[in-house]
Amino acid sequence: MTRAQRTVATGRTVPTGHAMAAAEQAVAVLERLPEVERATYAGALRRMCDAVDRVEIVAASTDPGPVVSAFCAMGLIARIDRRDESSATGSTRGGLPIHLHVCRPRRWGAALLHHTGPPEHHLELQQIARHLGYRLAEDGLFDAETTNMVDARTEEHIYRRLGLAYIPPTLRSGAGEIDAALHDSVPTLVDCSNIRGDLHLHPDPALGLAPSARGHDQAIDGSDLWRGLVETARASQYRYLALVDRYVARSPTAWMTMPPDAPARPRPPPVDDSTIFVLRGLEVELGPDGSLECPSGTLDECDVVIASIRSHLDQSPAAMTSRLVRACQNPRVNIINHRTGCLGSARPHLGFDREVVCEAAASTGTALEITALGDRFGPSVEFGQHARGAGVLFSITTDASSAVELSAMRFGVARAQRSWVGPKQVINTWPIAKLRRFLAKGRPVPDARYEHPRADLSGGGEVHAGAP
Repeated sequence: MTRAQRTVATGRTVPTGHAMAAAEQAVAVLERLPEVERATYAGALRRMCDAVDRVEIVAASTDPGPVVSAFCAMGLIARIDRRDESSATGSTRGGLPIHLHVCRPRRWGAALLHHTGPPEHHLELQQIARHLGYRLAEDGLFDAETTNMVDARTEEHIYRRLGLAYIPPTLRSGAGEIDAALHDSVPTLVDCSNIRGDLHLHPDPALGLAPSARGHDQAIDGSDLWRGLVETARASQYRYLALVDRYVARSPTAWMTMPPDAPARPRPPPVDDSTIFVLRGLEVELGPDGSLECPSGTLDECDVVIASIRSHLDQSPAAMTSRLVRACQNPRVNIINHRTGCLGSARPHLGFDREVVCEAAASTGTALEITALGDRFGPSVEFGQHARGAGVLFSITTDASSAVELSAMRFGVARAQRSWVGPKQVINTWPIAKLRRFLAKGRPVPDARYEHPRADLSGGGEVHAGAP
């Protein structure tokens, strides 16, 4: 039994990424049915919450019976607990509760709005509807006097009828988004299409990208894996990637360590518009006093330096605040990650003065990392909203070591959206030249550091490091 299955079996929530696979599989099956006009997932999954306790599926059909039957017969479904002519409830083979709701196509918008939730958001919409002489329900928006249906076609139509700007699902929480829509101040949110690269990839030694325990000249050949990583980046329209080693001061022979005497990579040849730039990065443990546990000479060899908090998590708020502020003030630190602990893990959420830390990050040009993968989310949505308001910049990353993990960027983007973050506040939406000036923190932009020896294996153009 996997960790996700054990979590579900005990009645707790599972990370969105685990539930998304089941939801997308169910939706794909339903979309192939001739009776189904459209289908999608709803609920907390559509709002892209960090974790969910069930999967909600909404489908539109004029003949719901066959749709319900097909849902119950899916190989994904282990047990059906309840079904009627337009809905079914059961659980997946992993133990995750899953619900299907079938609506008439002309009522699609109302059904999707209702089942996306959350209740707090829907309740506010119902109050606005009553004030305007309407009644908002799962099956449509109705005139309160005549009971005639006014609209239910799409969510956009319903919001417009209520005098509201459209509110993206990731903003729906009942925490100010409706007031913003009333005043036409719903922000433009960062989107996956805005992302130009990933600044935190941990190269597996099998990729041949990182120093191995046997030395720099004995890296393992992994050209196929590297090709897959680059092709995934190309498919996402990325312009750059940062390959990040971990400096482990307490284990200087570990493969993921970047030793202080690591030789500089050769300067790459000129590049053109088709190039994916490869930046050399280093993730360094942040000491209890906020210093970097890594020699300065090693840091100078890198384009990107990420300060990580992995120890001394029980410090007092005052000590943790001082630790984070000192990291921001370090001219070699570009990004700070693991700020608030990990979802669903034993690691505690970090206590610190967010006002002071956000002021330090904003004033020094130090970005906070929003990590997309699995249970490594951070920072919290509440802290992210505060940091955004304070002018802090963000880096949305996957912390990936494979092409499959690289494709998880959408989860990090969704978390940024839930913090109301726009594209201009995310450094990896910037062009490579602007990004490298930012990473230099006032120093001259260094020459490119890293050139993979098999950079020509990606197909369709070269892959080099650095910027023109």
